[in-house]
Amino acid sequence: MKYKFNIWVEPDSEDIIFRNIDVVEAGISFIFWENYELDINRMPEEVLRRTEFNERNQLDISSLIKLFRSSVKPESNIIDIIFLSKDIYYKDKDYIFAATHIPSKTIVISLYRLSRTYDLKGFIDENTLRTRVFKEILHELGHLLGLDHCSDEKCVMSFSPNLRALDEKLPFFCRVCVDKLKDMGYKVFTSDEGII
Repeated sequence: MKYKFNIWVEPDSEDIIFRNIDVVEAGISFIFWENYELDINRMPEEVLRRTEFNERNQLDISSLIKLFRSSVKPESNIIDIIFLSKDIYYKDKDYIFAATHIPSKTIVISLYRLSRTYDLKGFIDENTLRTRVFKEILHELGHLLGLDHCSDEKCVMSFSPNLRALDEKLPFFCRVCVDKLKDMGYKVFTSDEGII
C-alpha cells in the first residue's frame, strides 16, 4: 500500500516549507521509505479565519483541526500535515510545538517557536530550524503510528517541554520505540545501528 501525504501551508509558512521540503520528505521517508506520494496544498483561508485565538494570540489547535476536517473531508488513505507560522496551544498548555489528531490522521506543526531562539526574541539559523522540523515530523508520525511519549530523554519520542529539550534530543527513535515500530511492520533508523 502506498501512503499519501498532503502537506498544507498557509501564506506565512509557505516560503519556509518550500525551502525545506527535503526535510519534510526526509522525515516521512525515515518511516515510510519511498512508499509514499506527496502533494503540497494551500491551507483553506476560511479555516484560518474561523479558528479561535486566545488572549495571547495563539491558535486553538482543537478548533483548527475541527474546522480543517469539516473543510477538507478526511480520506482514510491520506495523512494531512499542516504547517503554520502561528503559535498554537492545546487546552491548559501554554503552548505546543505540534499535535496529532489520530482518528483523522491530521498533524499540525507550528513553525512559530521552532524558528526562534530560546527567548523567542530572535530567529535561529536555517540548519537548526531544519533539525527541529525533522524531529517534530518524526515525533508526530510516531504518535500517529501509536507511539506514546518516551522516558528516554534522547529519543525523538520524548516530550519536549521547551526548545532546549527539543534541541538536546536526538533525531532518532530509541531502541524501545524502534522495537515497537518494528512490531508494527516498519523499518527505521536508530542512532547507533543504522537500518534495522
